[in-house]
This record gives sequence, C-alpha cells and structure tokens, in this order.
Amino acid sequence: MRRNIFGILLFFLLFTGCEKKKEAPWDLPPFHYLYSLAFVDEEDNDLVEGIEQTPLYETNQIVLRASTYTYEMVTPNSTDHFSKPKYMYLEDVNGYNTLQMADIVSPEQPITDHEILTRTLVSAYIFGDREAHTIVSYWKFDKGHFDPALLRVTVDDIEARIVEGLAEDNPLVIVTLPK
Repeated sequence: MRRNIFGILLFFLLFTGCEKKKEAPWDLPPFHYLYSLAFVDEEDNDLVEGIEQTPLYETNQIVLRASTYTYEMVTPNSTDHFSKPKYMYLEDVNGYNTLQMADIVSPEQPITDHEILTRTLVSAYIFGDREAHTIVSYWKFDKGHFDPALLRVTVDDIEARIVEGLAEDNPLVIVTLPK
C-alpha cells in the first residue's frame, strides 16, 4: 500500500511540476502575412490600373514589370527567417487592381501577441514620385499563435481601410492617396 501511494506521489511530482518545453524552431509552423493592397485617389479611381505588367515565364502569373517599382521588406529585429518575395504580384480583388503583399515567416521562437511589419515601395506610377513610401502593417495573433489577423495598415501614416477580400486570411486593404 505504501508503495502505491509513493508511486502516485512520484507520478504527480513528475508530471505536474514540469515546465512546458519551449518549442524548437522546427516545431513552429510558418506564418503567412497576406493581404491585397489597392491604391485609389480621393474619387476612388484605381491608381494601379494600367501599370506595366508582365507574365512570369515559369507560372504565367501576372507581376509588375521590374522597371516600374522597387520593393523591400524591412526585416524586424528578430531571429525569425523572412522569405522576401522576388516579384510584386497583381490580382483583381473586388474590382480593384491590387498588389499581393505576402510574406512567409519561419519563426525561431514563439511570436508575441502582436507583430509590426514594415515595407518600402517606390513607384512613380502609383505615387507620382520616385520617393520610398513606407507601408506598415499591424498584426495580432490568436491564443495559439498560429493565425495572424491584420488589424491596421498605414502608408506614409495614411490610415487604410480593411474590407473583405479574397478570403478571411487575405483581406483587401484600400489606401486613399491625396492628390
């Protein structure tokens, strides 16, 4: 009887006193930060319509012609591995020509509840100048840290509207640029 009680106590000590093991990087799924970005003027005219496009040889998917823009993902101060897109993809979403903003992150450690991602985009066609414009997206994770939800997007501190897009995890973000 004493052995049984000792065994039960040992069992509870071993399994209730242990800290949860920290997940190794290879145990964490990659996160997809994805949204469709439309630029319009104050009269809701599409500012991306008519921009030079080209199909990719490998996939035939439509992308911006390389000479029409420069794009850079500003990697946050973290040990996470960000895959930087090679091309700026275009897609029609709810009648808007949109830039597909997609980044895949392989985290080194569990991500905090919030993430802020910054990009720079230069496009004389969209903005009317050759300056670098800052796009900042704000994300919040569910309790399991698996599904990032887009909370807010600003372009040069201009607040964008977030509406239903292609899917729940791919909202349409509409930026109204002043003339």
